[in-house]
Amino acid sequence: MMQAAARLSGDEGFSGRVGLHSLPQSRPFYTSVCEMQALGPDPSYHHLEYFELTAAKDQTNTRRLKLRSPIHRKAAQNPRSTG
Repeated sequence: MMQAAARLSGDEGFSGRVGLHSLPQSRPFYTSVCEMQALGPDPSYHHLEYFELTAAKDQTNTRRLKLRSPIHRKAAQNPRSTG
């Protein structure tokens, strides 16, 4: 999903930048797996933490995120698979 958001961002002229609000339990995923920058709670949006993926991070993380995807891992393990 992050890849799709970054791709749409690029298509719309935002250079792959993505921003989102997140529940506290999702913080490790966005900071570790996606390497998004945590910018702190947003008082204008229920005090949920706001994260951004910069254009530079999108470029360096696209391949790594693809390889972590369960679908892509399965395809890499079984290259003859069509699914």
